[in-house]
Amino acid sequence: MKLYILELLSLSLFLSKTAVAAKVRASPPDDANESSSYNNPRRLFATMSDAACIGRPFTEYPDKGCNGWKDVTQAECQQKCADHWAPDKCVSENCHAAVYYPASGLCHLYQAVECVDLIHTQGGITMLDEFEIQKYRKDEEEESAVEEAEDAAERAHPNPWKEMGTALPAVMVNLSNYSGCVSDKNRLVNISHKFGEIDSDLEMLYDKVKGFYSVLHERMNASDGLKFCPFRSERSIKRCVSIAMCLLQSAVGTDIPMTAFAAMMEQVTRFDDITWPQLMAHLGREDPTHTKVGEADMPPEYQCDDVEVVNPAANVRKASVLQMESHHAQGSSTETILAMSAAFRQAAADTHRILDAHGANTSMKLTAHFLQRTWHPICQQLGCDASNMHDVFVASHKQTMALLQTNAVAHVRHEIRHRVKMDLRVQRFIAEHGHRGELSFYRPALTSSEAAARVYGEKGRDGVLGVVLPTVEGLAQHDESRVLRLFDMVEFEKFRRQLELEEAMDQEEEEEEDLRSESMDNVAAALGSLEDDEERELHEHEEASEEDEEGEKMLATQATQHTKDIGPSEMALMETSGELGLAEDEQGDKSWRRRRRRRRRRRRRRRRWFRRRRRRWFRKIFKAVVQAIVKWAKKVFECFGQYSKWDAVGYTKSFGGNFGLSFGFSGGHSGSIQELVKGSAISSGWVSISMGLSAGTAGEWWWAGVGLSGSVSCGTGGSCSLGISVGAIGCGWWDVGINPVCPFDLSWLGVKCQQSKGGTFLVTCCGVDLITGKHNCR
Repeated sequence: MKLYILELLSLSLFLSKTAVAAKVRASPPDDANESSSYNNPRRLFATMSDAACIGRPFTEYPDKGCNGWKDVTQAECQQKCADHWAPDKCVSENCHAAVYYPASGLCHLYQAVECVDLIHTQGGITMLDEFEIQKYRKDEEEESAVEEAEDAAERAHPNPWKEMGTALPAVMVNLSNYSGCVSDKNRLVNISHKFGEIDSDLEMLYDKVKGFYSVLHERMNASDGLKFCPFRSERSIKRCVSIAMCLLQSAVGTDIPMTAFAAMMEQVTRFDDITWPQLMAHLGREDPTHTKVGEADMPPEYQCDDVEVVNPAANVRKASVLQMESHHAQGSSTETILAMSAAFRQAAADTHRILDAHGANTSMKLTAHFLQRTWHPICQQLGCDASNMHDVFVASHKQTMALLQTNAVAHVRHEIRHRVKMDLRVQRFIAEHGHRGELSFYRPALTSSEAAARVYGEKGRDGVLGVVLPTVEGLAQHDESRVLRLFDMVEFEKFRRQLELEEAMDQEEEEEEDLRSESMDNVAAALGSLEDDEERELHEHEEASEEDEEGEKMLATQATQHTKDIGPSEMALMETSGELGLAEDEQGDKSWRRRRRRRRRRRRRRRRWFRRRRRRWFRKIFKAVVQAIVKWAKKVFECFGQYSKWDAVGYTKSFGGNFGLSFGFSGGHSGSIQELVKGSAISSGWVSISMGLSAGTAGEWWWAGVGLSGSVSCGTGGSCSLGISVGAIGCGWWDVGINPVCPFDLSWLGVKCQQSKGGTFLVTCCGVDLITGKHNCR
């Protein structure tokens, strides 16, 4: 958006040089097309020498044969703009400026948006329709003012849909972290809570969803919030997440971008199919009687009317929204996209049936043939490899990106659910048959497919951040308690204290360093001290006032008593010395009054100083809290929605059925990797590792739960800490056998050489130490 002052500076630059400005009125020729010109037949142009519009002319598209006019005069060029002419192969637009190059006779025409600013161009002559340019600037300024007013109003009164659009991804992060904690009890760092006792673990779970429930209750009918989503019930968590998604669906396109909705749907679907079952399974083991752990049904009044069940035998669906969207799209380009979406969903359902029909004696080649035949028509449109189910999964995000350009929210919801369920079914099939070796229909995805999935993930992440960050900042400015309820307060407090320490180290001024080094617990005490100082000062003021009153009374009493004690014989003497006595009394009275005024001035100055000091404290504390909240939100959602490729080949090991580790290896010698597998530090050699781990269910052939992936190089005697990516995963493994990535036989350590491929969308980022197996992803 261009500022008017920048335009003035631009114009002054050219006027201050050798530019010559002139205003010329242009009239259309007699044969001009009236329909293509303004109602006013004469337009006023300002001519600027050695200048050109900064934007692109609508008469310059060489690839389409559109490249302005050549060998024309300056007057002809100006007249063409006045008449809104365009070359034969150019798209006609309303012209607001023309740029003429005398050396070649070249003429190009511009719209106002492309000529708000000028650049210095030797030999160029720009002719501006000042009225239209100023009108455009005025419209831009008015639009900017309206947007600023709307932003200010939204900050003062947060958009409830955007607040829910912030609460939902926040609770996804909280629940994913909690699921990993419950699954991986013995390997947690920086966590004071001891997992394993059902009541205390449930209390922690209730705390993770409390803020989300508070926001959700505000969007539900009056009594439905506590009825369907009570604060202290784990049975309702899954259905309340689904209720939130259904409610948000109505706000897509107005308050919630389609890309943000798709990113949330990717996470919610994986939560439903991966994270939630694993979470309930682990809590169920803590509650063997199954009296405290369960799942509640979805209330009909809050079901989306596009709910469907993926059934291998038949597709059972309530398709009113799908049919409505398809009806509105008839005869448009959107109809093709929706038809493609329907074909994709049908092929996904057919994939379930094909894999379910594979028996013990069924040929794997025959199953691969059926899959390829099913996906061939789809891949002809998407450009994917129909013989490779991994490429089909990754490339299908191209179709969803096309669907995001429509308003077909129900189709987006369906497509994501089908894709995730299909991928999990394929991964389960791999786990069931992986002991036979690599499957022919599951290979690395094409580079173009991987790129499409990454772009899809970035668009979703940007959409979520576009909702979350402005909402968090607006809430923090007006009511920080309203935004803090959405996040994990234990983790936020750790982050805030670390932030304070880092900022304190960078501050040279003692006052700011003291402020940032104190914890929030000490802030209340400091403010209390200020209040005590004010109370003490007020008490001193009251005592001084009492002294003043007592002094006045005493003087009056002494004066009265003194008058009574004077005898008649002394009156003459007092009369002769009366002036001196009066002067002495007045001097004493003035001195006393001056002292009293000085005391009052000192008290007023001290009270003002205390008030200023308190205001400074509050401003600094408030500013620090707001900044910490916004930084925390950026950290929490740093990786949210990004696509992460799961591609592990190497040694795999499961720890107790809940925790699995996979790592590829190169360099060094077998002693180094054996020490790593045993859990000890590396004493010699070096190891370069690509790794993945799972906290949830980690068996010999199947991992599911919170998955992590990354890479690291470990040197002699060093730790193997690294940054990793976290997302919900379900993956099957197959035997690799002899492989360069697994050069040593470690079967005696309970380690296999296996391979797995897949992809997921990240929830958050964290770190892990491969030596100890501990991580700080909570």
